Amino acid sequence: MIQQKTEQANPTCANCPYFQSFNGGDRDRGRGYCQLFEKVAKANWEETQDCRNTAADLEATESQPETDPEVEYALALEEKLERDYQASQTPYSDIEVDSSSSALGILYRVWQGMKVIGTFYRSPVDGRWVAEPVGFRVRKRYPTANAAGAVIVKAWGMRHE
Repeated sequence: MIQQKTEQANPTCANCPYFQSFNGGDRDRGRGYCQLFEKVAKANWEETQDCRNTAADLEATESQPETDPEVEYALALEEKLERDYQASQTPYSDIEVDSSSSALGILYRVWQGMKVIGTFYRSPVDGRWVAEPVGFRVRKRYPTANAAGAVIVKAWGMRHE
């Protein structure tokens, strides 16, 4: 029994959906543009494994949702926080901290809007943080800058409740 060899034509750029002929006629001499590799290609070039892999990757990417669930969650959370902030009636919504140089080193000022509500600085003697809320004659020392700032905000909040 004689087996006949059936010759299958290998796919070429001309058959590829990502290939665009320049002029669509004989004047371009079979040249065109490959959108997969973003370069000039010839219509008679054979399809390679790189072509198949890149096309498969592109199709898989296109079939995925356009946004990442983590990004959607972060955006939703940001919107919720913004809504809560806008609806907030608490006096703590505009608290900011800045700093300036002083004789004691760096002096941190805690602001609510346009008012300074207290200051704190690091003691050169023991390295602890000294908090000075406005309107209070107490100067207490705290182990961290966050603790000193929190005391100032809390003291200010108690005066305005």
